[in-house]
Amino acid sequence: MAAPIVPSLLLVALVLAAPVAAQRKQTKGFAVAPDVALRIHNLVGVTRVTGWDRDSIAVVATIPVRGGSLFGGGGGRFAKLGIEGQDPNLTGPGSELDVRVPRGARVWIKSASANVELSNLGGEIEATSVTGAIHLEGAPRVTTLETIDGAVTVTGGATVVRVRTGAGPVRIIGSRGDLAVSTVEGSVVIESDQLISARIQSVSGKVEVRSGLPLDGRLEVETHGGDVQLTLPANTDAGFDLSSVKGTLTTKIAGRSALAPGTRSTRFTIGKKAGVGRGAVITVRTFSGGIQIDSNPGGL
Repeated sequence: MAAPIVPSLLLVALVLAAPVAAQRKQTKGFAVAPDVALRIHNLVGVTRVTGWDRDSIAVVATIPVRGGSLFGGGGGRFAKLGIEGQDPNLTGPGSELDVRVPRGARVWIKSASANVELSNLGGEIEATSVTGAIHLEGAPRVTTLETIDGAVTVTGGATVVRVRTGAGPVRIIGSRGDLAVSTVEGSVVIESDQLISARIQSVSGKVEVRSGLPLDGRLEVETHGGDVQLTLPANTDAGFDLSSVKGTLTTKIAGRSALAPGTRSTRFTIGKKAGVGRGAVITVRTFSGGIQIDSNPGGL
């Protein structure tokens, strides 16, 4: 009666081993310059890129069966790596790329549905995706991120940020430099202690900005149907130019009377410097979206 147990045990062992056999790991590493220009290609799965204080690139790839193979190489100021031969009909998770690069590297990443996670980078970054999400944490010099349906999140004091999406939502926290965001349907949320220069464009996505502006700061928001809500510190010193063809305008600013019902456009200043043309400039234009300006007495 004991004989049938052996095939059963063998079957159990094969089932338990299946997930392990379904993927494999490959690694690569090579020396490069501290400002290396690196191209990374991974269409399906996850791509993680982390900066470190070494003049080298280290890659660990976890690749499913029929998921392609790791390629890569280079030296000096140029290198490339990624997954080649990916099966377009592959179901389930794709390849995971964990890449360590010099902190000052210039990194270009291409994705289709693969999520992209970036951290601790100080150079120039460009990432493009179709449906994959892009998450950046850190303060690179120049950042350009583009997706169609993927979400974009930027956290940290990046100097120059350019974001473009179709339906993907955008959330930017802590950026203080030159910021430009363009979406079609995606919502936009920006939170910062102080924005120096920001331009935001959306067709139908809602735009929310919670930030202060220096005296030479510039904030410009333009939508077609998306609502716009700005929350500013109570000590804001700025000139406002607000206009909506069909939407409503609402201001809840400490020390200033509310707008009359039905107001479609208005210009005004708050603060002493703005009164003599030396304050920040805030411009909001929308066709059918509403505009709401709030001040936060407790700060941001």
